[in-house]
Amino acid sequence: MRVFCNSLTVATWRREGSRRLKIFVSWSGKTSKIMAEKLAEILPCINQSVQTFVSAHDIESGARWSNELAQNLDESSFGILCLTKDNLDSKWLMFEAGALTKHAEGRACSLLLGELSHVDVSAPLSQFQNRSFNKEEMQALIADINVRARSTLDESQLRNMFEKFWPDIESAYQTALADSDNTSDEKEVSRSDRDLLEELILRVRGLEAQVLPMLFENTSSERGYHFNSEQSPLPQPPQANAIDAFFTTEQVPVLKRIILDDQLRQAITRKTLERYTRDKFHPMPVSETRSAKILADLDPKRYSKICDIDDAVNSASIPIARYSQRYPKSFASGTDFLANSLGFADYKFKQRHRFTRDMREAFIEWEKVGEGRR
Repeated sequence: MRVFCNSLTVATWRREGSRRLKIFVSWSGKTSKIMAEKLAEILPCINQSVQTFVSAHDIESGARWSNELAQNLDESSFGILCLTKDNLDSKWLMFEAGALTKHAEGRACSLLLGELSHVDVSAPLSQFQNRSFNKEEMQALIADINVRARSTLDESQLRNMFEKFWPDIESAYQTALADSDNTSDEKEVSRSDRDLLEELILRVRGLEAQVLPMLFENTSSERGYHFNSEQSPLPQPPQANAIDAFFTTEQVPVLKRIILDDQLRQAITRKTLERYTRDKFHPMPVSETRSAKILADLDPKRYSKICDIDDAVNSASIPIARYSQRYPKSFASGTDFLANSLGFADYKFKQRHRFTRDMREAFIEWEKVGEGRR
């Protein structure tokens, strides 16, 4: 006989959500989804000081799903990853597990479904506690959650509550296994990598002031801009390890690519231009006054998106490396690097924009060797 929580109890839980242990139940694929939804339903019934979130149904209609998902990841201090043989490489599970465990009190536990065993789980998921789906292991998992909850049940109460709801959990598990052979359904319900990229972008924008400088220290060459570290006047910042406070090692390279791609697709405005300059020429300062002048002197037909700026800047890397060494006062800020790069790459911009006498001489010299005009 199935047991359900009444609507009044659920409403009370929602009002008291901030005072309860929040558990994020992660899934990928149909089998995993069925179990995630069942656990999200049952766990608060066993211990009413527990609140669960599973993205399949806990996002209100009309809400931007990625914003809601990111918020719940940030608020959760415990996670359950519903693993199957088909989702071990899921980027979703990797990302959500990493985000959960970055909290000071965060912890994630993998629930192994179907024929999946402990030896099948590789890093980074293998670093978490893995529990097979059986009565004994499920009872241990719920006991672990009970210990972390705001209000704990004594051993006898917890055992009675578990026995009451175990048949319903087991029934859902059997239903999930029965549907697991339908591979077409599995593919339909799996969340796409594009969805993951959108979520990452959202989370990074929220942490932008702290994360971006750490991501791009000493990595300007990854964006196609190459400086000789011995010749460049750019100060060399120390390697930053603080990024580990936000994302796992596996997420950082993906994160960089996502941030860059997202920025390069954006339309050129003063805000996006200054953000690009700050990231491209980190840790050099950015001049708001000169950024406005650069924006006014750009040809809108040639430059509509940040990627157009980036192409021009990258094409000028050779003369910039040469003349930044010779005329360091003309390269005092990241905005100077940007303007001078555009001067070498774009003849029309060079005519419109106001440059120092040193840079005007550099442009003339570079033209004489046949590489200045584009």
